[in-house]
Amino acid sequence: MTTLKKLTGKANLWTSLGHGICQRRFSLINVVFYSPLSLSIVTASRVIGPTLGSLLGSACLATYVDPGNAPDGLKEGDPRWLGAWWVGFVIIAALLMCFAPWLTLFPARLRANEVTDAEKVQQELEGEDEPKTLKEWLAESKAVATRLASSKVSLERLNEASRNVKMT
Repeated sequence: MTTLKKLTGKANLWTSLGHGICQRRFSLINVVFYSPLSLSIVTASRVIGPTLGSLLGSACLATYVDPGNAPDGLKEGDPRWLGAWWVGFVIIAALLMCFAPWLTLFPARLRANEVTDAEKVQQELEGEDEPKTLKEWLAESKAVATRLASSKVSLERLNEASRNVKMT
């Protein structure tokens, strides 16, 4: 379980959508090579993000909390040193404001070029008809009863029900 999930109880957006988007796009290409490649890219990005965040935090804490106004004789190793922890938020906010307009240019929905599994199941269900004659209905009922009788779960429940009837 990742630290993010431990802290918030949720996965980040890339964990939720990134694997699915990569899998869908690479399955359209039908090349087996891309699936491990996409997984390695996703995993690497999950490692690089916190690493860059730690480096940014380290750089921000090397600056005094009031940039340009550090007291004389106070250096970074001094116990009274306060780093400018808030500068990282300003830098990240500026970067987000630069990239946010470009993200709004993506469409609300991506076009699907192939039929999804859900659509295939729906088409199969629409194609099935109810039995029209008594003979078809009896044949279908016989097939259902045979499947039910050969199921171990059904036999266990039947045995259990018969034991309960004998007890009462």
